[in-house]
Amino acid sequence: GFRFERKKRGDKLEVLMIKRLGKRKLLNHDEVAGMVRAEFSSDVSLNEATLEGKSGKEQVELFMKVDVLLAAHGAGMTNLIFMVPDSFVFELFPPEWRFACYQRLASNMRLQYRKEMAKGQRGPQCDKNEKSIACLYAGTRDRDFTMEPSVVKEGMREAISKVWSKKYSL
Repeated sequence: GFRFERKKRGDKLEVLMIKRLGKRKLLNHDEVAGMVRAEFSSDVSLNEATLEGKSGKEQVELFMKVDVLLAAHGAGMTNLIFMVPDSFVFELFPPEWRFACYQRLASNMRLQYRKEMAKGQRGPQCDKNEKSIACLYAGTRDRDFTMEPSVVKEGMREAISKVWSKKYSL
């Protein structure tokens, strides 16, 4: 029952910010969400959501309406396959993690994409052996992290501009 509705200038873009409950949490989620609301309230409607506990149908319905997805790297991002082409995916990475599977998926789905990596070091699991499984997962991929709000602000500015120009041709 989904029908794409073209937005016009003056409408707000739909931004979904995923709030992770398990590993790879954005420790300053509330600060980043507050910055998005404060800086872009006239341009976007921000929806913060956790995906845990949502049915598949609820997740599909959530992602179908998204213009900009703002999320930490994680399996919930696979739902980007339900986004309308030319929407924007803004992926946040913990320090030192660079696996670009969602970038490739976004490209395959004709979505616009940007990534940013948090500043910081690998975890102590990497001190003994940088090539160990413990370093790969607990020391890099699965770490909770903090993002500089100014970095997210710059990315959101780009996302809003590109969605208006490419998705809505304005």
